[in-house]
Amino acid sequence: LNAAQVWTYLHTYSQTSRDLPRERLLELKELLNSASTLYRGAIIQSQKELQDNTYHDSTEFRQACGLFKIFLAESTDLGKQVWTQFNENGMMIGICILSLAWVLANPLWKRDVRKQIGMILCWFGTNNRIAMNGA
Repeated sequence: LNAAQVWTYLHTYSQTSRDLPRERLLELKELLNSASTLYRGAIIQSQKELQDNTYHDSTEFRQACGLFKIFLAESTDLGKQVWTQFNENGMMIGICILSLAWVLANPLWKRDVRKQIGMILCWFGTNNRIAMNGA
């Protein structure tokens, strides 16, 4: 089920974006088809064994499981190759913009904070005087 969900995601993503290499997707699809075929065969075999009241340890289930694991690992590797790329120039531009914004906003922030602290202190001072005079 996980492999089918991963394939659906990769297939849908590849239709909207050209990031995923077509050859790798075809390889993954073949791998998934092989695993699915083995799994279906193993299910059919186990159903026959249930009807015949015989039990045989099916290596097809293990082979299918191994192919599904390989499919998921290959899909993960493909995703890491495609989606974990960093644009160093873009990061430097972003850092410069953030630095410039901080430099421009810092004096405004300090002035506003000083004014607010002054207002809070005046308010506390007024309340303290009222409390002392009323007591």
